[in-house]
Amino acid sequence: MAETKTIKHQLFKHCADYIARTIDINNQAVTAAQSAAAGEEKNTAGDKYETERAMKQRETEMFAQRLAESQKQRELLRTIDISKKYDSVQPGALVSTSIGIFFIAVSVDEISIDGEVYDIISPQAPLAVAMADRKKGAAFTFRNKTVTILDIC
Repeated sequence: MAETKTIKHQLFKHCADYIARTIDINNQAVTAAQSAAAGEEKNTAGDKYETERAMKQRETEMFAQRLAESQKQRELLRTIDISKKYDSVQPGALVSTSIGIFFIAVSVDEISIDGEVYDIISPQAPLAVAMADRKKGAAFTFRNKTVTILDIC
């Protein structure tokens, strides 16, 4: 792995940017859905109006739920100390394994830095759960494969 401190900073920033974009998108979607629902005018087809209104309400609730989840992820990210050197797998740790390199933080897309691919996973992801609290050199089974932890930062 390249300079660990720099890599962790870049990974953390990637997570923060991703979550900020998601919050912004969902805020806009909630506002648009609320405006659309408020703009529906009642006409002679009363059932159609009620159906449209109910659909807009469900859409608003769906985006509001996504927004709440994104805000929850942002709060979780704020609890992570990237300056700390970890000796076991936990949130904030950068874990090099025999199957890849993982940053334990929040669930976002992978990122490539200096030609190295980093998967960013939440502590609740099945792989993170399988390796939780393990130390460098530990081996565990995940999806019928033996995985070895090569390094933890």
